[in-house]
Amino acid sequence: MGTVGGVEVVIRSGTWVRLKAIPPDVAALDERTRAIFDYCLGQLYPVEEMVHARGSDIVLRVLDISGDIDHRFGGFMNDIRVEDAYLEVVPGPELGYRHSG
Repeated sequence: MGTVGGVEVVIRSGTWVRLKAIPPDVAALDERTRAIFDYCLGQLYPVEEMVHARGSDIVLRVLDISGDIDHRFGGFMNDIRVEDAYLEVVPGPELGYRHSG
């Protein structure tokens, strides 16, 4: 859950978020993945879905980053999975705002 203008907003599919911090676990990942997270830091993305981290109750938000990342780093349909603590909810279409993506 996040807030926009002091109003609580439930993060769900279609909610726009900004990656406000990089999870500490990313430091242990490969160089390409770290570079992708570095690039995404501060950027806006819509939440595609919610999943649970393998073998735990931790909720991760799946962000579709393919528009920014596929042509820069390779791959196809890239996404990142991030806990709410590293995301900031921003006004999006569900709140009557539009983003260029």
